[in-house]
Amino acid sequence: TDNVYINTKISSLYSNDSFFTNFPSFLELHTTTVKFNDQIKITTNKKFCLFGSRIDKHYGGMQLIKWLKEKNLISQGHISLSRNNEDVDSTNYIRPFIDMDVLNYVKFNIVVAPYFDYTMCDYPMVCEKIFRNIHYSKPFILVGQFDTLAEFKRLGYQTFNELFDESYDTEKDSDTRLQKVFTQIQQLIDKPNDFWQKHKNKLDDIHKHNLDNYENRTSKLQKFYEEIRPR
Repeated sequence: TDNVYINTKISSLYSNDSFFTNFPSFLELHTTTVKFNDQIKITTNKKFCLFGSRIDKHYGGMQLIKWLKEKNLISQGHISLSRNNEDVDSTNYIRPFIDMDVLNYVKFNIVVAPYFDYTMCDYPMVCEKIFRNIHYSKPFILVGQFDTLAEFKRLGYQTFNELFDESYDTEKDSDTRLQKVFTQIQQLIDKPNDFWQKHKNKLDDIHKHNLDNYENRTSKLQKFYEEIRPR
């Protein structure tokens, strides 16, 4: 069917379809840890992580890097960008690749989604960079299309709106949405360490729910495969 073709070709499904839209895409199923030879030295004094090796042509992603530089926040995070990125010269803090496990050593993750608006993709693209946070039990801020978090929650997952403002997800204007994202990143960087400890139980509940939801969704898919398999 067209639905199956969509899922295998572009990895995600349209929200207004039925039946197959309730199954995980392969981006949701893909959980492999990636390690590179050219890695940063893992330290525990960083607030955030940003995997941005392909954001050179991403408006939201490049505006994010410029904003981090203007606010002198580059040193607050582990940041990965392309080698040929001429707009960034903070080589003391930015590396071409980062071991994914660095997520275990930061407070939150900044996710730059594949698309920032709907000019190239006409539905909210929930990518592997979002699903990755489930398995690393990490809160995240999203630089992407509006309503992407809403789509993530439609799949049964929870986000962190009880701990910080996620209203940026409902903002249709790209520049306004980006400014709201910047505000939240600044506020999370400024949070004292005891903020995360104070809300540890709530964070643990969200992470457990998301992992349980992931396992439930994948088990339903496996059950479906078994039911349609020729006897």
